[in-house]
Amino acid sequence: MLFDRISRSLSPIVNGALYFFEFLQTHQMILALLSGVMLPFIFLLRKDEHQNAPFWKKLIIGLSMLCFLFGTIAPVPVWFLQRMYAGREEIAIPLLGWSISLAFTAAGLILHILLRRVISPELDKAKRSLVKKTGMERDGRTDVRKVKELLPQTAEYDPFEYIDLRKGIFIGLTKDGEPQYIPVKEWQTQHADIIGTTGAGKGVASGILLYQSILAGEGVFVLDPKNDEWAPHLYKKACEDAGKPFVLIDLNKPEYQMNLIDGITADYLEELFVAGFSLAEKGEAADFYRIDDRKAARTAAQFVSQNPSSTIRDIYNGEYVQGIGETIKAFHGKTEELAMGFVE
Repeated sequence: MLFDRISRSLSPIVNGALYFFEFLQTHQMILALLSGVMLPFIFLLRKDEHQNAPFWKKLIIGLSMLCFLFGTIAPVPVWFLQRMYAGREEIAIPLLGWSISLAFTAAGLILHILLRRVISPELDKAKRSLVKKTGMERDGRTDVRKVKELLPQTAEYDPFEYIDLRKGIFIGLTKDGEPQYIPVKEWQTQHADIIGTTGAGKGVASGILLYQSILAGEGVFVLDPKNDEWAPHLYKKACEDAGKPFVLIDLNKPEYQMNLIDGITADYLEELFVAGFSLAEKGEAADFYRIDDRKAARTAAQFVSQNPSSTIRDIYNGEYVQGIGETIKAFHGKTEELAMGFVE
């Protein structure tokens, strides 16, 4: 009696489970397709998101595993159970059924990729349409194509009318046309970067600042690889106004313009040879050969003691350097390379 009551009470649950498994068994291909569509959600989650994933993602992951078990790989456990209870009868491997389920799963993966490419942009558009921007937004991202609209209009003016070192270093005008200055002491102790697009006026701005630096008594050295046409004239005028010497070295010209070792001492030249030719000890086996090179640098540097106005070319053509061409080849060769620009 007790077992009959238990069986009657459990029969609806058992019948429901049977109907459920029957449904899964008869819709294997659909489940395989759905598993292919939902499985990528598992692999797209990061490691730290599996535990903190929202409920809908966890639900999709659970459904994808259910569809994978009863859809993609369903023919395998069915075949295994049939083989266990078939006795001596041979049960064929369901290659066709499993191939079809795998094909449906692959089709689901392709469908997932296509849907993601189509639906994701539409979802982003929908999210943006629901967001209303406030007019009080600050420090937001800007579109580089519209940056020019945010910049003030460039005004034409003569910067020399505003240069006054008593007020500071003139750096430009405000939106209202008022001159802006930086205190000279701050300018002398700070660094500056001038950044802008081509034709924005970086050369003009740097010329104005360096012009004032020369007037303020600063030593100004300008390296101009682009060879600005007007910059040398501007700096020359600044030097004339400030009573400073102006020197222009054009490396494109073949004529001699500067003696690099004019007035140098023998000890200083020796240090330059050692540093420039990398003759210092480095903890290597080659340090043994650098001893002769350092000795040659020390001896060759003595040449300027008797000839204060000599050049690198004169040192190379000297009797000592010419005499070590076969014994101390490293120092001789590097001196020759350095003197190539001075050889007549």
